Amino acid sequence: MVSWSDAFGKAIKTVLMSLGFIILGVVIIVIGIAAGTSSGYYYTDYNYMVIIPTFIMGILMIYLGGLASIFKIIGDMLEEEKSRTYYIKQKEG
Repeated sequence: MVSWSDAFGKAIKTVLMSLGFIILGVVIIVIGIAAGTSSGYYYTDYNYMVIIPTFIMGILMIYLGGLASIFKIIGDMLEEEKSRTYYIKQKEG
């Protein structure tokens, strides 16, 4: 069974990994907005063709990056638990 200290440590690691993806997603969004409004003309088709896809890419980066970090940490925890129980079974008999 996973201890509370391990669980909280993994939770902090997950939050930090997710924070990295949040920062990356926000940077993508800001770059898209800056590129879309750098033409000097507001509300043109070019602005929407740049801003909307980069906004979607930034949101997807945040969402999928957060999910990936959760799945990665869960996988690591399961692998550690599996190896720990295998070691205990080998030791017992």
